[in-house]
Amino acid sequence: MAPRRQGYTGKPCLALFMLIAMLYFAVPESIDICRDCSCFGTLQHVSCKGIFRVGAQLKHTFKDVAFRGLDLNVPHSKLSPDLFQNRTGTIHLDLSENGLKFIDDGLFTILRQVKSLALSLNALTAIPVFHNLTSLQELYLRFNNIRSIGSNLKAHAPKLNELMLDHNRITFVQGDHFPEELENLGLSFNKITSIDRGSLSGLLQLQEVDLTGNLISQISSGSFLLPVLKTVILNNNRISEISKDAFRPELDKIYLNNNRLSELGNISCIPSLKGLYVSYQIAVSAAYRIL
Repeated sequence: MAPRRQGYTGKPCLALFMLIAMLYFAVPESIDICRDCSCFGTLQHVSCKGIFRVGAQLKHTFKDVAFRGLDLNVPHSKLSPDLFQNRTGTIHLDLSENGLKFIDDGLFTILRQVKSLALSLNALTAIPVFHNLTSLQELYLRFNNIRSIGSNLKAHAPKLNELMLDHNRITFVQGDHFPEELENLGLSFNKITSIDRGSLSGLLQLQEVDLTGNLISQISSGSFLLPVLKTVILNNNRISEISKDAFRPELDKIYLNNNRLSELGNISCIPSLKGLYVSYQIAVSAAYRIL
């Protein structure tokens, strides 16, 4: 029999146990919404990457802490309207890559403080109705199946200044469908066939528009005559003709790479132009740049 150590009382083990218990109970509980939730910083950002439990509520209230971001990876096609009933202070909401096909009209109604909303990489066929999102400034709807824009955004998201609709199936754009405060518009890799004077009309704050990878063959007169527009991106289209006075004289940059232009017309005479990019044309093989 091994000799018993003298003076051993077990107190160190007890102290270690108490320390572990204190640390365990000091850690804030996870949100009961998915299997794998993690909190960062002072609970200003919550990331849920596990399996969403349909109909589950955000049971932990964290009354003294306001969530500033909520990132849910939800592998379901529909969300319950009461999902955010206890999260009215959410400012940044990311619901990307969740296979969402439909969003209930009332889902975001109580999120009146949301400034940034991401719904990219889903299966939406239309822009959701955003009732009461009067604080919304940034909306990301990339990689969906949206076919038209409609008037929903102008009516319910009047403060929107950044709208990303890249990689959808939009065929037609009309300026009076967009919020008037829009500054940055992404429409690349859609199925837009033409741009004319009415396509962006009324967007008096628009500074940049990206129409890369569409089916545009002609730029009509007045298409980009907007008062503060600085950058127009039209790469990878089928443009063979650009009408006179199509662009604002104060433009900074025009991107026309990979089109079908045989001449530049009056584009190169824009006095304020800092960059003109027209490489890989059928008849214009060299890249031009004005500094």
